[in-house]
Amino acid sequence: METIFLIFLIVLAAFNVWTIYFYNKLLLEVANDKEKEKKPLIDPMALVGKSLFKVSQLRKKEETEQKQTESISVSDNDVTFDDSPKSTARISDEQLDDVFTNVRIEDIGVKYSDNKKDSDVPQAKGSSFEEIDAAVNTIKAPKATDKEKRHAGKVFHEMDGNQFYEKFMENSEECKKNIHDYVTFYLQTHKIVEISKPKKEFKVSDSIEDFNILDFV
Repeated sequence: METIFLIFLIVLAAFNVWTIYFYNKLLLEVANDKEKEKKPLIDPMALVGKSLFKVSQLRKKEETEQKQTESISVSDNDVTFDDSPKSTARISDEQLDDVFTNVRIEDIGVKYSDNKKDSDVPQAKGSSFEEIDAAVNTIKAPKATDKEKRHAGKVFHEMDGNQFYEKFMENSEECKKNIHDYVTFYLQTHKIVEISKPKKEFKVSDSIEDFNILDFV
């Protein structure tokens, strides 16, 4: 019985302590809320400094500069013009002949090359880039028709001796063999065509009145 009474007293004391702590905490929160309500709200514009710039000063400065400009007199002797020659897009009469001159790539010699060592190297001519590309594809292809072989042989025969030809011959033994075979095939067929063409005999008439230019075409 005494034990139960002792436990009751302990619980009662703990409840009183908790009640006092909760009451004091509640009073402290109410006091803090009242202090926050009493503090005035800070105006955001109060944090920005007041501008010292005056528009009236700027206007006075502009008016002063305008008056000074108007008061300055300019004489004819003070005005100068730039006499330096200026470039023009118009082509002179002396240059018209050069502008309309038809100059082809093959007509330009090796003397315009920057490298003197390349002056003796033959240049590729007579074949377009498309023809050269087709000839290269024919050399690389495992099979080719007689027409393709003849075309490739013609292209590489015309390029014989230049840097591209030498570089391609060093590429592989198979390419080197195909180039040699196709060039030989082209030369053989080319000679056969030339031999098969009958040579036309030209007979010049004794009389000028019987001369006809169509007989020689």
